[in-house]
Amino acid sequence: MKIEILSPFFKCQEEQTVFLSHFYSLPDYKSLVTTEARFQLRLKSTADPAVFQQVKDICDNWNTSCKVVD
Repeated sequence: MKIEILSPFFKCQEEQTVFLSHFYSLPDYKSLVTTEARFQLRLKSTADPAVFQQVKDICDNWNTSCKVVD
């Protein structure tokens, strides 16, 4: 599963590190790629649908959005 996440505004590098660490800790995490003002999060193909809800909750907490693209 590939999820596209719009990058929120970060005041400093530490904020970005904290934001990204939430995705690295997901149980089905595979990779995270930065492209322009977006992040592409890849999860294992067997990812539990509940994981997308976790991603959405993280994005909501940072006032940004996400969508499944693959």
